[in-house]
Amino acid sequence: MLDPVHPRRAFLLGAAVVLVGGCGAEDSPALRRPGVSREDIEALNAALAFEHLEAGFYAQAVQRPGLSATERELLQRFAAHESAHVATLTRNIRDAGGRPVSAGPSPPPLRDPLETALALEELRAAAYLDQLGAIANVGLLAVALSIHAVEARQVVALRGLTGRVPGQPEALGEPLAYGTAIERARELLT
Repeated sequence: MLDPVHPRRAFLLGAAVVLVGGCGAEDSPALRRPGVSREDIEALNAALAFEHLEAGFYAQAVQRPGLSATERELLQRFAAHESAHVATLTRNIRDAGGRPVSAGPSPPPLRDPLETALALEELRAAAYLDQLGAIANVGLLAVALSIHAVEARQVVALRGLTGRVPGQPEALGEPLAYGTAIERARELLT
């Protein structure tokens, strides 16, 4: 049933569920899925590389001593989100006949996990805006959009938790080139 308050969100979620639910075949031949291009696979692998980075970060962040119960709960929820993003992107890349990138080394211990998480999520949301234009397959685009929506909500939650204004004054988000975003993220985590 469509959510009468948020019909677009309900539609995108429904589209993503149908797509993800229909992508269970492990024996998909390389790039024989109709409408999937090498560029689609490359864009999803770029997204997956960043999601691996985030998943590693959150796995360490939730173990950080000194977090309040609210902070720990939020970071645990985000860790679960990032793990789900990794699993979803990996499955979709494989189902489309691609080869998913693997996780790199885990980030080092953190100084301030909430501030780092906010900076990381802001970079990720901006990088998704850059990558979305590279995905031509409508089903794969729906998956990427559903993940981007979660990343944006994570930014809002972290802004609230760190005492910042929840939104930005601009009407439209600014994309950030993927290469720049992941380079900044890696610098942030070193």
